[in-house]
Amino acid sequence: MIRNKNNYKEMLKKLNNKFGKVNAVLANEYIKVYPQTAEEHRDMQKFCREEKIEFYVIRPLSERPFKIEMKGLHRDTDIEEIKSELAIALPEIEILKLGQLKNVRTKSLMDIFMIEIKKNGHENKIFEITHFMFLKIKIKNYRKPPGATQCWNCNMFNHSSANCGFQTRCLKCGEDHRTNQCPIATPQENPKCIN
Repeated sequence: MIRNKNNYKEMLKKLNNKFGKVNAVLANEYIKVYPQTAEEHRDMQKFCREEKIEFYVIRPLSERPFKIEMKGLHRDTDIEEIKSELAIALPEIEILKLGQLKNVRTKSLMDIFMIEIKKNGHENKIFEITHFMFLKIKIKNYRKPPGATQCWNCNMFNHSSANCGFQTRCLKCGEDHRTNQCPIATPQENPKCIN
């Protein structure tokens, strides 16, 4: 998805010159570009970054990780220990990411661990585990919380920072850095709107 700006013809011309006839469709404030192959998909991302064309990516289903949540381990359990124990219990799965969920209101750690697994045909074997690290556990598919996804890079909605090619924007000062790296530490009386 490329942001539709005044120079959209130039952007599409560059893409067509580089990749041949590009399948592009106008969708409100964005232009949807449909690459033919996964390789072309990656090459277009690289090209857009090099040409400073603002975009975000909707990852193909085949490239998205398999997400599950594990409940029942103590909240103080070390994440690296969970990774190593899972590697022993299920050597055929590849763990891409493992994190512990936090309570939104209190920011305290919960006894729920979110695990991203690379899809390789063996990912469903994780549901066979009923006891792990000497405790009875429950494993189920991860369901994201309700509401729109907000990007931590550009602070726009409906995509994540992992798939973002837009310019970085800070919520506090509007400058081009992430909000968590902002030098402003105190609440502002008249905050700057980044829209």
